[in-house]
Amino acid sequence: MTSHLSGPVTAPGGRRPRLPGPRTPREVATALDSFRDSVAAGMSHLHHTYGPVAALGIGPLRWTFLFGTDANELVLGNTENFEFSYGGLQAIAGDTALVALPNAENRTMRQLLRPLFDREHVDAYADRVLDRVRDRLAAWPQNTTVDAYTELRLAVRLASVDSFIGPGVLNREGNTLDTTLEQLHTVLNRSSILTLLVWNAPRLGRLRLRKPLSRIDRVVHAEITRRRAGATPTPDPIDPIGFLLRPGIYPELPAGDHTVRDTVVSLLIASYDPTSSALGWSLYGLLANPEVLAEAKREVARELGDEPVRAATARRLKYLGHVVAEAIRVHPPVVASARHCVKGFEVHGHRIPAGSRLMLSQFTSHRSPDSWPDPERFDPDRWDRTGTATAAVPPAAYFPYGSPRRRCPGSGMAAVIVPAVLAAVLQAGDITLADDHPPRLDGFAALRPKAGLPVRVHQPH
Repeated sequence: MTSHLSGPVTAPGGRRPRLPGPRTPREVATALDSFRDSVAAGMSHLHHTYGPVAALGIGPLRWTFLFGTDANELVLGNTENFEFSYGGLQAIAGDTALVALPNAENRTMRQLLRPLFDREHVDAYADRVLDRVRDRLAAWPQNTTVDAYTELRLAVRLASVDSFIGPGVLNREGNTLDTTLEQLHTVLNRSSILTLLVWNAPRLGRLRLRKPLSRIDRVVHAEITRRRAGATPTPDPIDPIGFLLRPGIYPELPAGDHTVRDTVVSLLIASYDPTSSALGWSLYGLLANPEVLAEAKREVARELGDEPVRAATARRLKYLGHVVAEAIRVHPPVVASARHCVKGFEVHGHRIPAGSRLMLSQFTSHRSPDSWPDPERFDPDRWDRTGTATAAVPPAAYFPYGSPRRRCPGSGMAAVIVPAVLAAVLQAGDITLADDHPPRLDGFAALRPKAGLPVRVHQPH
């Protein structure tokens, strides 16, 4: 295929130009250092230094980075030529997980799993998260500093295990399962050029993660056995394992119990990691902007009063929804979208050969002055749909959970959970940032504050 993007496709003399990117040892070292800071910083460095197209690495480490809404539209709009490619997630989730399936099979599986993402299931999951969050908030001592990001992340992770593997699993496994999940995400999220290699080579990723993966597999397959034996009652609303074991569903799975396992693990990944990221950055956006915090408090008091927030009532909190939308614009949970091109194509005057690994950047797209007025300013009002701001934003300029056709399956859950948890935090008492400096960025699969989010706990309400 050939793109419609402008630019010469040959250099003088008929030769095709080399792709821009670091050439000298010093340039390569600078680029690698920027990725060690964070993947977001690495992509920003390549964009600012080399323009809309930049190549980095050699052999299995080679990636071509494309920046800008034109390239986003080209790649995200052509699923036939640009296959979804998230080897790092595939290493953990498995070959029949949603993140690993080719586009056509992915669409079929998403259709099969659609009932798990209806309002009843989303609200049940959100309410489990809220219960865990309130347990954590109640344990925060006054006049001390706590890491709000780590605390909220723990609450989401525990609720995810309850919801996606089954009730009672945490009681049987103790802290082992929780520790194992964090080990997996630590490797997956490490800001390093080596992470790109893992994302290109799922087998290498599985080799590095074989011990924690074996523990996860043991737990999930044991729960499948318990369900079949009737040892664990299937909760209501039905959870993924109970749903997938239904007689009308199980025969449709491509690999039986392996698909049950892969689906459960992929849902765990898709739920707590991006949701935790959105929670952390949304809370930071609130606390770092006093006028935004004041308006959010007024909305919670007006809409909820003394009523503890639940998933159903959180949908009233429109302004908090705008806060979340703005927070994940500035700090998108998914900072990069990976693709594999089936056929060669041309973009911005450069020929990209078939088989190339591509990276699009939500982080740079969401901060581009070409699409966003005053992009560095935190402004929830730009999402007020009674105005005109959102209508002016090209769809390819904002995709915090991935492209519409391969969007993270946890995105709909996060849209309910994050405003609800923010409301629960506001209802619990007053907290302030313990550090005036903006958090350093970290993470590959999900953007996170490198040193957490330290907050000072004040008088409860």
